[in-house]
Amino acid sequence: MVIRRWGVLGAAIAVAALSAISASPALFAVAVGMVFLVAAGWAGLALGTRCVRAERMIGPSEVLEGAPIGVRFAVAGVTWLPVTVEVEDHQGGWTPVAFGRASVEFCVGRPGAYRLAPSRLRVRDTAGMFERRLTAGRAEPLLILPAPLTSSPRVPTRHGLTHDLEPHGLRPYVAGAPLTRVHWPSLARGAGLHVRHVAAPPDELPLVVVDTAGAPNDAALHWVARTAAGHVLTLARDGGCSVLLPGDRTATIVSGPGDEWRAVHRRLASLGSAHSGVLASRAADAAAVHVSAAAAPSAPVPVTPLPRGVVGGVG
Repeated sequence: MVIRRWGVLGAAIAVAALSAISASPALFAVAVGMVFLVAAGWAGLALGTRCVRAERMIGPSEVLEGAPIGVRFAVAGVTWLPVTVEVEDHQGGWTPVAFGRASVEFCVGRPGAYRLAPSRLRVRDTAGMFERRLTAGRAEPLLILPAPLTSSPRVPTRHGLTHDLEPHGLRPYVAGAPLTRVHWPSLARGAGLHVRHVAAPPDELPLVVVDTAGAPNDAALHWVARTAAGHVLTLARDGGCSVLLPGDRTATIVSGPGDEWRAVHRRLASLGSAHSGVLASRAADAAAVHVSAAAAPSAPVPVTPLPRGVVGGVG
């Protein structure tokens, strides 16, 4: 566009010089008209930029990964000016605003908490020689929920763990008992080798343990979130389950695919790998399902690149 307007001005100078050589009033009028065209484009753009009022509305701020997120724009103040307004479509292109309204869609291909930056608009004169960039909206939170893996195998519904993960007592060590349940303080006091005894839960709900300790990369965390979501949703539909999430000392009851499931689903969207995993390792012995980052597929999980305008995770 810079080349275009300077090209028009250069052509106007050339025509003016030719009109002076040939003493042609017609050519001089053409040169003046070309200069006026450039000036009118700049003036119209300057005025249009001052008058533009843009509003942005987004759809639901919580969506499954890969689901379209709709963004609508309402632009006022330029219908009577010789300018055009376009909005960035998050794919490297621009969508014209027709009748003062426009809508675009974009997708985020991996779970997490993000912020959608203000959208970019550009105002151009009708000849396309000048443009100005504007923004619409403010930074808004987006929560991209993990898509539950429907291939998650069904699990028995009789195993579980009490919501209090502290041991309910000690019993003598039996060969083959997991070392993670050995009570070393009793051995240090000279009472012999004992193991922690975990009582069966009164509600007999299966326990899903989510363990992100040692996750090698974000792909492993995303696999854990999708796999755990698949197990929890399946069990919730079958009667309910308990879920031990990273950092929790007590399990969360999910009695059905309602508000409890949605709350767990939101937390699965923002899993991190900073937790030690000690509780998860202890609880895994009594769990019906142990979803561990250590079991994540070694091959990278394909994801859709984040669109421009979505900036780093915040959770």
